[in-house]
Amino acid sequence: MTQRGFIPISIILTGLAALAIVAVVAGGIHSYNSAIKRAEKAESQLADTRAKFKVFSDETGRIGKEAESKHAAELKRQQGVSNARIKSLESRDAATRAQFDRLRNAGAKPSSGSSPVPAIPDTARPADDSARDQRLLVVLQNAQEQTDRLIEIQEWLRQQAR
Repeated sequence: MTQRGFIPISIILTGLAALAIVAVVAGGIHSYNSAIKRAEKAESQLADTRAKFKVFSDETGRIGKEAESKHAAELKRQQGVSNARIKSLESRDAATRAQFDRLRNAGAKPSSGSSPVPAIPDTARPADDSARDQRLLVVLQNAQEQTDRLIEIQEWLRQQAR
């Protein structure tokens, strides 16, 4: 006795089960597609990050090489300044030594009609004052050498600061 218009429960349950299976499969496909899109996006971001890192690495290397060359040029310039100041000081020292050697020798043997001007008038000098004059020349020579060194150090500092 079947009634007309009545659908058996087994068909309804089978339909509902099929509908549930279709929904689960559709949800799985949607999740799978979303995961694929996320993976593609992550791969794209990774490729972008790698490209940016390569650009950064290349730029850093270029800047480093530039800095090294500038540093080498600055060291070379500073070494040149130092060498120039050393040569200048050596020539100043040689001139100072020569000048004071002439003064010492002029005190020992005056040349044709000229004599060094004494620091103390003859009337106030002891009889033998040549040792004092020699000591004074040594002190003056040391003072001149120190002055020359200070002048060269000041010039070296000015040139190094450029």
